[in-house]
Amino acid sequence: MRRTALRRAIAAQLGQVAQVLGPKGLRAHLLQQALGALESLTNAHLASLWPGVTVSLPQPSEGKDTVELTLQGMNQGRPVADHPAKLSNGERRRLDIALFWARGDLLRAAWNMESPYEVYDEALDGLDVEGVRAVAQALAERAADRCVVVISHARDVFDGLPYTERRTL
Repeated sequence: MRRTALRRAIAAQLGQVAQVLGPKGLRAHLLQQALGALESLTNAHLASLWPGVTVSLPQPSEGKDTVELTLQGMNQGRPVADHPAKLSNGERRRLDIALFWARGDLLRAAWNMESPYEVYDEALDGLDVEGVRAVAQALAERAADRCVVVISHARDVFDGLPYTERRTL
């Protein structure tokens, strides 16, 4: 009889755990909020890096641990590819930078910390002239309140930044 009561208690606790961690529980709710925040922040960064293009981060399907990212908008008068695998290297780089900055924003908010510096190693590799200009402008804005270190072999990248110190190794 004691074993039966213990088994019922354990089954009830496991049911509560499954409810909290299940597809409609607290975990799913927190994931939905986090993905919504990541989508919003990514789109805010994309507005300066790639005007007219937005990203959508829908909830993962039940049983899946991945999120299928989709893109919408126009790029130089034609529809942008709807999936990152179909993007050019420069387009993917803009998306990567926007996602990187959005994740950083979320982490800083979660930990209530600000980093005094950011380091970018070949972040502008693969970008066209317009992309380099957009990312350089965004980096200049970020450099207003932190130290931004950009490492690049492309010397023209530094022309759009407010202060540069060039070092050749």
